[in-house]
Amino acid sequence: MSQTYFRPLQTLDGESVQALLAGLAQRAVDELVADGADAAAIRTEYSADLRYKGQAYELTVALPDDAPDNLVATMAEQFHQQHGQAFGHSSPADPVDLVSLRVMAREMDGDLSAPQVEPDDSTPSMPSRMAFFGEDGDVETTVISRLTLARSGTLVGPLIVEEYDATTLVPPGWTARLGASASIILERQTA
Repeated sequence: MSQTYFRPLQTLDGESVQALLAGLAQRAVDELVADGADAAAIRTEYSADLRYKGQAYELTVALPDDAPDNLVATMAEQFHQQHGQAFGHSSPADPVDLVSLRVMAREMDGDLSAPQVEPDDSTPSMPSRMAFFGEDGDVETTVISRLTLARSGTLVGPLIVEEYDATTLVPPGWTARLGASASIILERQTA
């Protein structure tokens, strides 16, 4: 949730910024609770979009959760530091504008571990479909992606190699592989 609050930073006091952030945080929490979140499990993070006066772009600066008494000075200090890291210079004597305030609220369920998945050593089955190959007629044909072909080396047809912009049909008795320029190379198998 964000709110535009364009002001020269030096004209603000920490209490007014904290009040704006608290209001944004309450709105964000209320929306999550309305969607079924547990209010006790909601955590918030605060940030501000700042820029040097006259600049056309902002930097988003994370704000401390504990809102220190010198919040405005902390915002300016962090902005100068982040500007120096991003652009190789900062101008602490130049005025800074606050462009907007942001609050990110999310429900933390306590268990952030990834689910355990049992390893599967079986060979994955590849999809297939019927394809017509002239004299051979309709043949059950394995369908693969170009990436699968790249990882597999040389594969024996019949194959259908699908890409986002093209499909390559590899007839029975032919092989397919990727060449040095990433082109699909088809070669007839010799008896």
